[in-house]
Amino acid sequence: MSLTGPTKKVVIRVVSEMVVSVPDDPQWDANLVNFHFNDGSYCLSNLWREMGEWADDHDENECPCSCTNVEFLRDATEADCKELPIIGSD
Repeated sequence: MSLTGPTKKVVIRVVSEMVVSVPDDPQWDANLVNFHFNDGSYCLSNLWREMGEWADDHDENECPCSCTNVEFLRDATEADCKELPIIGSD
């Protein structure tokens, strides 16, 4: 993102739909998939890395915009800047 002039930090929520692979096992129902990605030992940095690799392998005509929604939540507080990832820089 290229911005000119003064900037401020805001908190956004990003929701994307994508296809991922999980074990082909009856135990891997919705609850286990949710646990795996949200509460288990899987680190979401892995998913972010895979999303970056996907973007590197696809051109701008295969943009994920159609399956992603971004929502403004609030102006970022000092606590937000300490606790949440900061994407982009001033």
